[in-house]
Amino acid sequence: MIQLVKKYNLFYIVAPIHYMVVDATGNSAVIEFVNGKMVTTMKNNDYHVVTNFRLHNNPNQNGFGKDRYENIENELEKCQGIISVKDALELLKKNVIPGDEQWSAVYNLTKKSVQVTFSRDYNHVYKYEL
Repeated sequence: MIQLVKKYNLFYIVAPIHYMVVDATGNSAVIEFVNGKMVTTMKNNDYHVVTNFRLHNNPNQNGFGKDRYENIENELEKCQGIISVKDALELLKKNVIPGDEQWSAVYNLTKKSVQVTFSRDYNHVYKYEL
Protein backbone atom coordinates (compact mmCIF):
# COMPACT_ATOMS: atom_id res chain seq x y z
CA MET A 1 0.00 0.00 0.00
CA ILE A 2 2.81 2.41 0.85
CA GLN A 3 4.33 1.85 -2.62
CA LEU A 4 0.97 2.64 -4.22
CA VAL A 5 0.55 5.88 -2.27
CA LYS A 6 4.07 7.01 -3.26
CA LYS A 7 2.67 7.64 -6.74
CA TYR A 8 0.55 10.51 -5.41
CA ASN A 9 1.11 13.82 -3.68
CA LEU A 10 -1.71 15.09 -1.51
CA PHE A 11 -1.99 18.57 -0.10
CA TYR A 12 -4.69 19.67 2.29
CA ILE A 13 -4.67 23.25 3.49
CA VAL A 14 -7.01 23.04 6.52
CA ALA A 15 -5.31 20.34 8.57
CA PRO A 16 -2.63 17.68 8.22
CA ILE A 17 -3.81 14.75 6.15
CA HIS A 18 -2.81 11.24 7.05
CA TYR A 19 -3.76 7.65 6.37
CA MET A 20 -3.17 4.62 8.54
CA VAL A 21 -2.47 1.37 6.73
CA VAL A 22 -2.29 -1.99 8.48
CA ASP A 23 -1.48 -5.47 7.25
CA ALA A 24 -2.95 -8.77 8.45
CA THR A 25 -0.08 -9.30 10.92
CA GLY A 26 -0.75 -6.01 12.71
CA ASN A 27 2.13 -3.99 11.26
CA SER A 28 0.95 -0.45 10.69
CA ALA A 29 2.19 2.80 9.26
CA VAL A 30 0.77 6.30 9.18
CA ILE A 31 1.31 7.97 5.82
CA GLU A 32 1.47 11.76 5.84
CA PHE A 33 2.41 14.42 3.34
CA VAL A 34 4.83 17.04 4.65
CA ASN A 35 6.03 19.89 2.44
CA GLY A 36 4.96 17.99 -0.64
CA LYS A 37 6.71 14.76 0.30
CA MET A 38 5.27 11.51 1.59
CA VAL A 39 6.58 10.37 4.97
CA THR A 40 5.68 7.31 7.02
CA THR A 41 5.61 6.69 10.76
CA MET A 42 5.70 3.04 11.77
CA LYS A 43 4.07 1.89 15.00
CA ASN A 44 6.30 1.41 18.01
CA ASN A 45 3.74 -0.18 20.36
CA ASP A 46 1.17 -2.96 20.13
CA TYR A 47 -1.21 -0.33 18.71
CA HIS A 48 -1.15 2.86 16.66
CA VAL A 49 -3.11 6.02 17.48
CA VAL A 50 -3.92 8.89 15.13
CA THR A 51 -5.87 12.05 15.93
CA ASN A 52 -5.70 15.44 14.18
CA PHE A 53 -2.02 16.33 14.22
CA ARG A 54 0.99 15.20 12.27
CA LEU A 55 2.93 12.29 13.80
CA HIS A 56 6.03 12.67 11.63
CA ASN A 57 8.87 14.47 13.40
CA ASN A 58 6.58 15.25 16.35
CA PRO A 59 7.89 13.17 19.29
CA ASN A 60 5.80 15.06 21.87
CA GLN A 61 2.60 14.67 19.85
CA ASN A 62 1.99 18.42 19.90
CA GLY A 63 -1.01 19.79 18.11
CA PHE A 64 -4.76 19.89 17.98
CA GLY A 65 -6.09 16.61 19.34
CA LYS A 66 -3.21 15.91 21.72
CA ASP A 67 -5.63 15.50 24.63
CA ARG A 68 -7.67 12.91 22.74
CA TYR A 69 -4.51 11.16 21.56
CA GLU A 70 -3.22 10.89 25.12
CA ASN A 71 -6.60 9.69 26.46
CA ILE A 72 -6.80 6.93 23.87
CA GLU A 73 -3.14 5.97 24.23
CA ASN A 74 -3.43 5.76 28.03
CA GLU A 75 -6.43 3.43 27.79
CA LEU A 76 -4.75 1.21 25.20
CA GLU A 77 -1.53 1.10 27.21
CA LYS A 78 -3.43 -0.37 30.18
CA CYS A 79 -4.50 -3.37 28.10
CA GLN A 80 -1.47 -3.65 25.76
CA GLY A 81 -3.72 -2.58 22.90
CA ILE A 82 -6.10 -5.50 23.28
CA ILE A 83 -9.66 -4.22 23.46
CA SER A 84 -13.05 -5.41 22.24
CA VAL A 85 -14.69 -3.70 19.28
CA LYS A 86 -17.47 -2.50 21.58
CA ASP A 87 -14.98 -1.00 24.05
CA ALA A 88 -12.96 0.53 21.21
CA LEU A 89 -16.05 2.27 19.84
CA GLU A 90 -16.88 3.51 23.33
CA LEU A 91 -13.33 4.85 23.74
CA LEU A 92 -13.63 6.71 20.45
CA LYS A 93 -17.04 8.04 21.46
CA LYS A 94 -15.57 9.46 24.68
CA ASN A 95 -12.87 11.26 22.71
CA VAL A 96 -14.71 13.01 19.90
CA ILE A 97 -14.69 16.70 19.13
CA PRO A 98 -18.28 17.68 19.93
CA GLY A 99 -20.04 18.71 16.74
CA ASP A 100 -17.05 18.01 14.51
CA GLU A 101 -16.71 14.25 14.17
CA GLN A 102 -16.78 12.85 10.67
CA TRP A 103 -16.29 9.14 11.36
CA SER A 104 -14.81 6.58 13.72
CA ALA A 105 -13.50 3.21 12.60
CA VAL A 106 -12.43 0.08 14.46
CA TYR A 107 -10.55 -2.57 12.49
CA ASN A 108 -10.48 -6.24 13.50
CA LEU A 109 -7.49 -7.80 11.75
CA THR A 110 -8.33 -11.33 12.89
CA LYS A 111 -11.86 -11.24 11.52
CA LYS A 112 -10.89 -8.95 8.62
CA SER A 113 -13.67 -6.54 9.42
CA VAL A 114 -14.21 -2.87 10.15
CA GLN A 115 -16.96 -1.20 12.10
CA VAL A 116 -17.63 2.43 11.23
CA THR A 117 -19.81 5.19 12.64
CA PHE A 118 -20.52 8.49 10.95
CA SER A 119 -21.23 11.94 12.36
CA ARG A 120 -21.10 10.74 15.98
CA ASP A 121 -24.06 8.44 15.44
CA TYR A 122 -22.91 5.51 17.57
CA ASN A 123 -26.42 4.04 17.48
CA HIS A 124 -25.81 3.06 13.85
CA VAL A 125 -22.62 1.05 13.43
CA TYR A 126 -21.85 -0.21 9.93
CA LYS A 127 -19.89 -3.44 9.69
CA TYR A 128 -17.90 -4.48 6.63
CA GLU A 129 -16.09 -7.78 6.19
CA LEU A 130 -13.60 -9.03 3.62
